[in-house]
Amino acid sequence: MAGHHWPGEARVDFEGAYHGELALLEHNLSAALAYAVRADLLVISASEPHAPRMVRIGSYPAQACGGTHVARVGEIRGIRIKSLKSKAGKLRVSYDVAPSELPQPG
Repeated sequence: MAGHHWPGEARVDFEGAYHGELALLEHNLSAALAYAVRADLLVISASEPHAPRMVRIGSYPAQACGGTHVARVGEIRGIRIKSLKSKAGKLRVSYDVAPSELPQPG
């Protein structure tokens, strides 16, 4: 798994091709992300010496991550899936995140 999380360019790459309907995956992923924001899931970061830092969101499994994080998912207003691509044994999810302090688009 890999990622790139700069504003306007954010994406996450997953190992393994996805063989299902991408529109259905996008719908289900969007619903799960909206739930995480509404539920204001706790984000826990922990590390041990000489090991990658692990981040866990709510009760989801912990993942290695070296970035910065909000303390709770509710600190962001929403996550929008921009695109999904499945190619060469990888699934790429491109997205945007809206910080809660920004005004809602009119």
